[in-house]
Amino acid sequence: MHDIINSMDYIIRQAKIDDFDQLSEVFRELDHLHADALPQVFYRLDEQVRSRESIENAIESDNLIILVAECNGQIVGLINAANRESPAFPGMVRRKYTWIENIGIKSEFRGMGIGRALMKCVEDWSLELGCDRCELNVWEFNTGAIDFYEELGYEPASRRMWKKLK
Repeated sequence: MHDIINSMDYIIRQAKIDDFDQLSEVFRELDHLHADALPQVFYRLDEQVRSRESIENAIESDNLIILVAECNGQIVGLINAANRESPAFPGMVRRKYTWIENIGIKSEFRGMGIGRALMKCVEDWSLELGCDRCELNVWEFNTGAIDFYEELGYEPASRRMWKKLK
C-alpha cells in the first residue's frame, strides 16, 4: 500500500516503528475515552499499553495493518485491523473477513474526514486480501462512533448484554 493523499490537510500511510511514540498518544486518548465511560471495564493507564514489540510485529505482519493519518508531520489518527478466518463451527459458514480492532482520531482533528479515509483504506486492503466484509465492535456508550459506522453502511450483527448482580 502506498501513501494516499486524501486532502491537502493530511496523508494516510502505513505506520512505521518510528511512529511508536505518536501512535501511543493516539491509543492513550482512545483508551482514556473508554476508561472514562466504562470504569467498571477499563481503567486509565498513563504508560504505553501497547508494547513497542507488539506494534513492530503488527507493522511487519502480512495479516495485520496499522495505518496512520499524518498532518504536518504529526500523527493525528490511526486504524489497526487484522485479516481473519472464522473458526470451523458446525452449522456456521466459513468466511474470511477483516476485524477492525481500533480506530482513533485525536479530538481536535475529528470532523475532517480522517476517520472515513482510514476506514476506506482498510476496506480496500481487505478486498485486496480476498475478504468480502469488515467487522468491528463498538461499545453502546459511544454513540458518536455508532453513528459514524452506520453512516458508512455498517449494521449491527449481534448484541452483547450484561447485568450487574451486586
